[in-house]
Amino acid sequence: MKQLALAVARAGSRVFANFHAGENAEALARCQQLAGGERLALWLWGPPGCGRSHLLQATAAAGGESATLIRGSDPDMLPGPLAGRTRLVIVDDIDARVGDARFERWLFTAYRELEDAAGGLLVSAEAPPRGLRWGLADLASRMSASQVLRLRPLDDRGRAAALKLHAGHRGFALPDETLDYLLARLPRDLPSLFELLDTLDSASLEMQRRITVPFIREVLHRRGHEV
Repeated sequence: MKQLALAVARAGSRVFANFHAGENAEALARCQQLAGGERLALWLWGPPGCGRSHLLQATAAAGGESATLIRGSDPDMLPGPLAGRTRLVIVDDIDARVGDARFERWLFTAYRELEDAAGGLLVSAEAPPRGLRWGLADLASRMSASQVLRLRPLDDRGRAAALKLHAGHRGFALPDETLDYLLARLPRDLPSLFELLDTLDSASLEMQRRITVPFIREVLHRRGHEV
């Protein structure tokens, strides 16, 4: 039962429905258009925790079998030819692969194939394309010509709304007392908070207990956190 609860908890956790856009409504709309099959080259950039990976994973999930998601943080990942099976290429943390000659050549070829097939490209990084050290000038030119949008991190009110939305998507309520405790005592970056919510939800299902402040303290203590 424990393994089942964890599997259910992690399935489909990053989708459009639980993305709180805040000031990033345009980026959300563009990603939805890409997932719907629109021809578009889109570059999203911003600091860690601003929602880049969430949006890219949500776009891949909505795009289904026509979408290919590549994580730049995996240095050994080098996909094969698109061969017409992919109409949407998504590259998260591309800055980790910029300067990798083999990867840049693959992406340049993929870009041209997508152009011919009226496909889409979605890329994320911590900086805009002109701020990176490309090895392939033709690829740098094409990336710079894409639509470039900066993602704005959420403020405290936005983080609270995002956590409530994430909890509601998982099927449980997050009372204000519990929410205030999480935001006051724990790292405030959303990926860490979302991961903790997933852990708490799985633990509450396993132990058949509500997510209250004492329950959070207990779970955090078991994980070695000072509370």
